[in-house]
Amino acid sequence: MNNPKEDYIKTFLELEKAASKFWPTELAEMEAELSIIPLLLKTQEQFINILRIDVFIRIRRLIYNSKLFSFVRKLIC
Repeated sequence: MNNPKEDYIKTFLELEKAASKFWPTELAEMEAELSIIPLLLKTQEQFINILRIDVFIRIRRLIYNSKLFSFVRKLIC
């Protein structure tokens, strides 16, 4: 008689023979409805634009501050 625990220990090849390699259609549809990834893909351009604006503003501030600092330094020296 086989040990019941041994029945659950399978090799990779045994698992591959018995396993489904693709999700069933119903499961794929359910995952698509619940997944956040499609929403992220739809809104990624908006997110990137927000980052671009933030970086642009920071660069402008750095340039302005450096010009202001340079101007004040010329006045003092």
